[in-house]
Amino acid sequence: MRAYRDFLASVESMMTDWLRRQRAAFDASNRSVRKICDSRNIIVVAQAQAEWVSDCLEWTASNVRAVGNDAAALTRKATERFGEAAREENGVMRQQSEALSQPRTPAPLERPAAE
Repeated sequence: MRAYRDFLASVESMMTDWLRRQRAAFDASNRSVRKICDSRNIIVVAQAQAEWVSDCLEWTASNVRAVGNDAAALTRKATERFGEAAREENGVMRQQSEALSQPRTPAPLERPAAE
């Protein structure tokens, strides 16, 4: 359960970062579109469009890197945690198996006294 809790906490952190990046990209795109709409000069419009396209490519590359890094870290943490949980489970099972395989001294058989 701890491993699963940690896994979900990591996913939550990863999604929070992703949403923050998306919000920043949306805000910047919104400013670029406003700049384009408010421009009366074709040169300013072309520059704003070029900046917007460049920013979009940069955001996309940044998101791909971040998601790749987050996914790798998440997989590594999950593997470690689930491996620990499996080792703990194996240890408990081994102890139970050893306890069951130990020869027990049989309880002495007592005959009821004949009355």
